[in-house]
Amino acid sequence: MDMDILKFDRMATAIKVLMAAVGAFFVGLPEAVQFLFWMQLFDVVSGLLAAGKRSEVASAVAAGGIRKKVYVWLLVLVVWLLQ
Repeated sequence: MDMDILKFDRMATAIKVLMAAVGAFFVGLPEAVQFLFWMQLFDVVSGLLAAGKRSEVASAVAAGGIRKKVYVWLLVLVVWLLQ
């Protein structure tokens, strides 16, 4: 029983450390990049909600949208590297 609690505590600590690292990285990004992230997240969530309401959820359409968002982030990365 104590081993299960110890494993859970280690996993909880690892998750907290990971979340703190991601948060610190995110806060260090320029505001425009943070804004882009939140707007893309809003776009994905609203698209899924609209598709769900119409019963038109299609993984091919979702994959195409995600692919476009990845291309945007790759472009942002290229611009950042060229600065």
